[in-house]
Amino acid sequence: MTYGPNTATVQAIIDRIPTLTEDECKRLNAAWSAAWSAAWIGSWIGSWDAAWDAAWDAARDAARDAIVATVTYDLATETGPYTIAQRDLLLAPWVKVCGMPDGLVTP
Repeated sequence: MTYGPNTATVQAIIDRIPTLTEDECKRLNAAWSAAWSAAWIGSWIGSWDAAWDAAWDAARDAARDAIVATVTYDLATETGPYTIAQRDLLLAPWVKVCGMPDGLVTP
């Protein structure tokens, strides 16, 4: 499958997901929650299993958002309709924890 000019970078993010550590999942959870003001997470932290499940869910969401931002990276513009700010918001949690994906093709 091809994802435009950033196919290799998208594949690198997908390949990285199974190797995320517990700490990275927790950090992705925090970064994703902060970026999206996700207050719902507080009710899930009652037990270890719930906290782990919530962290993994947020890590998956952060990875998904990073993939969307990477696939659409070259389509974002200053004025939109899909803006650079929106793209960067999607990518921010992944970048904070795992770093900027290598090899992004920019316009």
